Amino acid sequence: MLCEITKIINHMEQINQPEQKSILEEIKEVIESSSEKIQEEMKRSGNRWLACMITRASILKNYLNIGQRTGQIDFEHHEEAIRKLQSLIDKVYGLQRKHDIKEDIPEELKDELILELGKVTDNL
Repeated sequence: MLCEITKIINHMEQINQPEQKSILEEIKEVIESSSEKIQEEMKRSGNRWLACMITRASILKNYLNIGQRTGQIDFEHHEEAIRKLQSLIDKVYGLQRKHDIKEDIPEELKDELILELGKVTDNL
């Protein structure tokens, strides 16, 4: 009887706990929600689009590092993704220096940067 109750309790605990996403699912979500999250951050913080893009890139970098530390992303793929991401971050910083503080970048460039963010993880 006690064994059956334990099984029921364990089953109920599993039902009530949300499934944990893999780090690759989390990374995919970070990338897919980037446009929306950038807009939310701009409204909340008053930061420009490029600064908010840096925030998204930093979040992605953290997930990549967690994935590598937990063994969900192998070393070579992690290093390649980090290299691509750093290149994107450097590009964004360059655009920040180029564009006046009050000037926003064109929508086409925003789309290009979001696509480039997605390509960071192509080989994971």
